[in-house]
Amino acid sequence: MTDTLTDKIKLIGLTGPMAAGKNAAADILREKGFVILDADVMAHGVLEAKADKIIKLFAQDARRHGLELTDSRGKLNRKNLGRIVFQNPEKLSLLESVIHPALNAETEKLIAENPDRKFVINAALLHKMPLVKRCNLVLYIDAPALIRFIRVRKRDKLPFKRIAERFSAQKEIFTKCKNQNADIYRVGNSGTKKRLKNKIEAVLRVHTQKG
Repeated sequence: MTDTLTDKIKLIGLTGPMAAGKNAAADILREKGFVILDADVMAHGVLEAKADKIIKLFAQDARRHGLELTDSRGKLNRKNLGRIVFQNPEKLSLLESVIHPALNAETEKLIAENPDRKFVINAALLHKMPLVKRCNLVLYIDAPALIRFIRVRKRDKLPFKRIAERFSAQKEIFTKCKNQNADIYRVGNSGTKKRLKNKIEAVLRVHTQKG
């Protein structure tokens, strides 16, 4: 399905903190003809491809914490890896140094190979991707921390400490995107999906009129 409101928009950045509603926003944009590039899903593929390197990098940390970095099938245990990196900014940066270059390369390749399509990059860490500078606009989906906490508890069943660690790791996303000179719009999402859709469409109209 195409949408005349977005005909001149080729690339949208979609970001925001954990459980704010980025995936709901992505669904709305998909209905408007955008191809959604989900950084989380793509990163899982990169993790699998680089599992051996990651396991070696964090083997000592895993032993120190009494954690196994592989599951019963010999696959990378992402949950235990998360327990290591989300409580240590340096470890998180080390993991990102492995994942981000491959993720960026794959994203740019997909966009370059499909010049007639319009894309959305759905990424919490969009500000760390060079492509943020090429986005026509960035939608920052936000919601109050309490609402996001309830959503995460219901969805992921994570303990409070783990949620707090992940929330802390995503501080200042809005400012970091703005510092990349992105044309960024904050969109609140504490209500229904219909209300979110109306807000996104209002932003798209404002952006189109500016252009």
